[in-house]
Amino acid sequence: MNLNPFLLFDGNCAEAMTFYQSCLGGELAITKLADTPMKEQAPPELHEKVAFAHLESGSSRSRPPTGSTRRGSSTRATPSACT
Repeated sequence: MNLNPFLLFDGNCAEAMTFYQSCLGGELAITKLADTPMKEQAPPELHEKVAFAHLESGSSRSRPPTGSTRRGSSTRATPSACT
């Protein structure tokens, strides 16, 4: 079974995703606004906000592109989120 929820947070995305990682295990990748091309269009006070987070847990270690899943993988939870 594959789970691919998309979650929105009100300013506490990194904290929430770190909590989910502590519960589910797996690899957590967090991208801040400052690390994206959107940085140029955003005021500096928003640069440390989370633009995207991805947690992949389960026996599959691959990261599916753009939220797609691979056939034949075992149970995997991949919450994605942004602030």
